[in-house]
Amino acid sequence: MSYFRQDLLERLEKLDLEASLLFETGRRFQCVLVGGSALVLKQHVDRSTHDIDLLQVSRELLPLLEKYDMNTNVTAHLDNFADSWPERVQLLDSLETRKIDYFVPALEDLIISKLAAHRPQDMFDISEPNVLAQIDWHILDELAAEVVDSMLSERQISEFKSTIDEYREKYQP
Repeated sequence: MSYFRQDLLERLEKLDLEASLLFETGRRFQCVLVGGSALVLKQHVDRSTHDIDLLQVSRELLPLLEKYDMNTNVTAHLDNFADSWPERVQLLDSLETRKIDYFVPALEDLIISKLAAHRPQDMFDISEPNVLAQIDWHILDELAAEVVDSMLSERQISEFKSTIDEYREKYQP
């Protein structure tokens, strides 16, 4: 199934409603959304996505996620993010929720993760004019250095450096 921004917002609202019925008053949970769904929700790209990728989620919510097409298998890609990414998460303020606070990493963190993954759709997403117009290239460079410092394989480092150099050459003003 494909989800556009409004569909994603509705899914997040339904999960929040279900959580509000299941869990005690006053309790709040957190979810950090990444990938294409984060870019769509923050209106950096205008396209559909097939699922909602969650980098972090409160454990109590795990049994509810599958029926909302929410994927937690992205934690394996945590090394595609700078270690400092939690410092830059932003509340998804387009939703008023009862139980769940939804966050997305900063645009530059999402770009770094997509450069590290280097899949065709990822490269397309981060070449969108709306994305390019909002990049803080200084922050992007700092995060790239941080990611390289955490990479273990020389091959991985070489591929990432080549990818980000090509991206800078093609798009940096």
